[in-house]
Amino acid sequence: VSEEPLPPKESKNAQGRGAGSEVDEKIRRVEHLQQSLENEKAYVETLKEQLERQQEEIEERREDLIMGERDMNQQKLKMLIKFDKIKMLEDFFNSRSFRDPEAPYAQEQLRLDIEVDHAQ
Repeated sequence: VSEEPLPPKESKNAQGRGAGSEVDEKIRRVEHLQQSLENEKAYVETLKEQLERQQEEIEERREDLIMGERDMNQQKLKMLIKFDKIKMLEDFFNSRSFRDPEAPYAQEQLRLDIEVDHAQ
């Protein structure tokens, strides 16, 4: 609630109409300035609200990007694990232990690992 300022008291030397219209003009200027100030305050408030909305949108986008990057990193990790297992499998097939008839347990375990990987 804004209070209107009291008009300044006229000096004893002020004469009739001239002083009154000068005071009226000053009052109009003050009222105009008060209205301009209120308009500026409303504009600033609108800008603040707009900024807050944009900050919220940016935060949401940031969170989405972080989640997307996390998911992508998980997929990369899964692929690296699969490539590592493939490499281990190749190495195993190329090793002597694969050709060794006494290593059936290792062969069976490797087969089970491969089946589990394909199921995922």
